Amino acid sequence: MELKATMTEPALDDLKPGQQISGWAYRVMSVQYKPTSSGKDSLRFVLADGKGRRQAVMWDAGVDIAEKLNQAGIARVFGSVQTGEYSGQVTVREWEYVEENFDGSHLVPKLPPEAKEHEQRFKNLISRIKDPNCRALLRQVILDTKGVQKSFYKAVAATSHHHAYPGGLLEHSVEVAELCDAACNVLPNLSRDVLITAALLHDIGKIDEMDHTFRMGEYTDEGALVGHVVSGAYRVRAASELIPNFPRGLRLAIEHLILSHMGLPEYGAAKVAARAEAVLLAQCDAISAKLFQFRMASERAYAGQTSVNLGQGMGWVHVSDLNLPVTEVSNVALDFKIDQDDDLSRSLQNKTPAYVLPEAPIDYKSNTIFSTKTLPLRGCV
Repeated sequence: MELKATMTEPALDDLKPGQQISGWAYRVMSVQYKPTSSGKDSLRFVLADGKGRRQAVMWDAGVDIAEKLNQAGIARVFGSVQTGEYSGQVTVREWEYVEENFDGSHLVPKLPPEAKEHEQRFKNLISRIKDPNCRALLRQVILDTKGVQKSFYKAVAATSHHHAYPGGLLEHSVEVAELCDAACNVLPNLSRDVLITAALLHDIGKIDEMDHTFRMGEYTDEGALVGHVVSGAYRVRAASELIPNFPRGLRLAIEHLILSHMGLPEYGAAKVAARAEAVLLAQCDAISAKLFQFRMASERAYAGQTSVNLGQGMGWVHVSDLNLPVTEVSNVALDFKIDQDDDLSRSLQNKTPAYVLPEAPIDYKSNTIFSTKTLPLRGCV
């Protein structure tokens, strides 16, 4: 039976479970040949357009089809959106090449409207760093290196799991740095400058790890063989060597935070966290990535849908609207009733801390990132 293509494709994010796909054109990425457990041919790949992505599967298709799909880059696909356990995934029955003069520019994501805001938040974070070496490192890695700042601002943060669009890397890095910054107001004995610097740089290796043009999110050779964790540490070390008298202890600390930010080796970490700052960075990184997935699941859920299967260890998440109260960002501790005669209470009422907790230092002179000295009660400023 000849398949007839319709020329106007809906956005992938708008497709509903059970919906038929009638020759709509999408970008084809990350094509993999994956035989089933019974040995039957199958392909797994990603369909993408200017707004989103969908996991896709094609049964009874071998290596020859995988090669053609990968070379095509854009294809018209026929199939349907799955329901049930794999709700939202696309099953492709057939595909066609697009017309020779096909304009696929609308299938390539653009920078989001919030991109300038994220740039400003990034610059604000750098302006708050007091340590001159940390500021110099950020300038050397991102701001002063030819082409890196532009690439960093426009890069995607992942293949599909979170912030997988132009500007996503910057947005995610800022989120992680702001989470670390906020945690420093609560948790003692942390180096704020080191945390913010490492948070802004923790995924800098993704510039090397993935393609950020038409096949954005696909792994490069460096991504497949080295990975962004090690590439990021390479970039930090190379930049630090260009800065006169850059402290060895500071370099080791920032490298360690980057190398351990994936949490555990099975998740991609090159080292397990050995500093408090490294533990915090790994958790803030996971919070930004996972809560992004919750946000996307809620935005893409159809009316009446209660749960979405995010996979990748996340499983089914609840997306039904429970009419929960929305709380604006604020310090709840400042809103309760207080005793006017109490010194600490008066400081809360004035929204200024009664006790300022200085930042815990890294011992640069001894070239070590660990200290056995007894410190007074300390925290972040």
